[in-house]
Amino acid sequence: MAVFPGLFLMLFLWLPSQPSGQPTKPADVYRYVAPRADVVLALDVGSLGGSAMRKLSALANEPFVSGSAKLSRLHATLLRQINGQLQMVRTFSGVDPLRDLNWITISARMTGRRPRMLAAASGNVTLAAIQRLAQRSGAGPAKRLARGTMYIARGGKGAFGFARGNVAMIGDVELVRDALSGKRGGPVRSMAMRVHDSKSFFTFAVDPTSRRARRALKRMSRGFLHSLFGRFDGFAASMRYDGLRVGLRAKGGGVVTRYSKLLDGLGHYMIAAEHFLRGSMMFGDGLLSPKDARFMPRGLRGLASAKPALLRYLRKHIALAQSPSHSVSRRGRVALLDYKGSRHAGLLPVLFGAGFWFASARSSTRALRGPVGVIAPPPAMAQPRTKAAPRP
Repeated sequence: MAVFPGLFLMLFLWLPSQPSGQPTKPADVYRYVAPRADVVLALDVGSLGGSAMRKLSALANEPFVSGSAKLSRLHATLLRQINGQLQMVRTFSGVDPLRDLNWITISARMTGRRPRMLAAASGNVTLAAIQRLAQRSGAGPAKRLARGTMYIARGGKGAFGFARGNVAMIGDVELVRDALSGKRGGPVRSMAMRVHDSKSFFTFAVDPTSRRARRALKRMSRGFLHSLFGRFDGFAASMRYDGLRVGLRAKGGGVVTRYSKLLDGLGHYMIAAEHFLRGSMMFGDGLLSPKDARFMPRGLRGLASAKPALLRYLRKHIALAQSPSHSVSRRGRVALLDYKGSRHAGLLPVLFGAGFWFASARSSTRALRGPVGVIAPPPAMAQPRTKAAPRP
């Protein structure tokens, strides 16, 4: 847990401030989603243009990172892990995800003991690369489907696909076959497309009505939270370059009003968080001083000595809006929140919500059992000890 604040700081500073590449149309990003999927993740790599990785790598040269041994070690570890995963993908597929891909979409069906997954990506990908992967896995002959070509690995343990538009796929045999046959992704895909547009760079959507999701939701949100979050059947959130968009689809029309109020409150929290960030930078500017570094706790000494560079970096890369705003709209059973402002402000309510969720789950396990409204009598007070009377 001691690593978490530093890791959060790295991810906080990593968030891109503006697109450096060409965004992809949402219809293309979600063209190949597993039918009846329960979870969808989409990353618009083309709009990032590799800027996020360059930004993360450049943090090593910032004085507030290089001057802190703990942050420097954490940054090196995080960068080594990410580069290791990227190198595995390059070695296995011959594709550089940061340079060759426009978008990546991962969808999963949460059935059985393990989720069944489908990953699709488009960009500088060729059929020859898919054929090499298929040969390494011992795949049989190609199968022609409505939208492309499919190769099934030895033993039916997975499949590879190639579709029009230079789209490569890998995943469960049935899901690859359904995607290449033209079957649509279902309600989760539609929820993701409601919040994703040309300004989005990362989108997440989930169907909480699946059996595994219901069990996880019940464990994580006991008590009133389970009653609250058990009344919607779709959730989606999209991080955008100009803010955040969140959607909730209620099971019934009467619950939409309640969720609209929740999203309206979240929008106000994000505006407050944006002012909190601006105030924190001003407060830190006045609090941290290199002259007082030797009197500060060890964790603040490095930040105090590198204060000018840190504040210069924050003001350059954290684009706080002068007038952040939000709006909530209703479309049928769906409540939508549109927040215009800094994406960085959206992380603070997320942390607050996670802490509130955790605290409520813990407190609910300690609830008193018994009829509602009946207060248990207090335990009897212990009587003071008295000396035993001497025997006659």
